[in-house]
Amino acid sequence: MITSYHLAAGGVLKQNLDDDEMRAAVRSGEGLLWVNHEYPNPVFVSSYTHDDHRAGKRKTADQIMAEKLSVGGTVVHVRLGSDGWRPVVPSPYNRRITAAYPEIAISGPAGKVLESAIGSLANCSGGRTPWMTALSC
Repeated sequence: MITSYHLAAGGVLKQNLDDDEMRAAVRSGEGLLWVNHEYPNPVFVSSYTHDDHRAGKRKTADQIMAEKLSVGGTVVHVRLGSDGWRPVVPSPYNRRITAAYPEIAISGPAGKVLESAIGSLANCSGGRTPWMTALSC
């Protein structure tokens, strides 16, 4: 199944081309697909080149935000139909988790140290639990 990168984001985002680790949790022909977006490739994401880096040029706030939005992970709601697997659009399950959003509340013992964290970054690997949930690290 191939789908547009902005499906879960609600807007157009540049693909970082460094995606890895896909996990699916599927039951009865419907489920959720998780895709890690490991790290940004600045040339494609923010137009920051090797020459810029060698020249000591600093990234702009817009370039940094573009790179933050390109990492993390994507959840896509999928359903098996007569023509194969397709994304379910719209779906409340479709979403992007980036280095810029969402803010996630922390509970339990760790919640005494930190109330919240923002998004996810540098997702390289992962797995699926016996409860059909995705792990990403």
